[in-house]
Amino acid sequence: MSIEFLSDLENKVDAIIGNYEQLRQENTALKSALDAKTAALAELESENLALKNNLGELNAESQRHQDKLKAAAEKVQGLIAKIEGV
Repeated sequence: MSIEFLSDLENKVDAIIGNYEQLRQENTALKSALDAKTAALAELESENLALKNNLGELNAESQRHQDKLKAAAEKVQGLIAKIEGV
């Protein structure tokens, strides 16, 4: 084999090794970004669950207030009917 061929082969191997190292660095960066996004997603899912629970509680409280208002309105209507009958 000629020295030129071996030199060319060495350059190609060095280029492949360089590409491999670059790809490993990119892979590591992508894994870190994925981990960060996974953590953010978990936090958002937790917050979403808490908000859903809060919304359920608020809806129940709103329904209780609506029921009280309805009962008060019926009582007022009854009183008005009594007054009109007098």
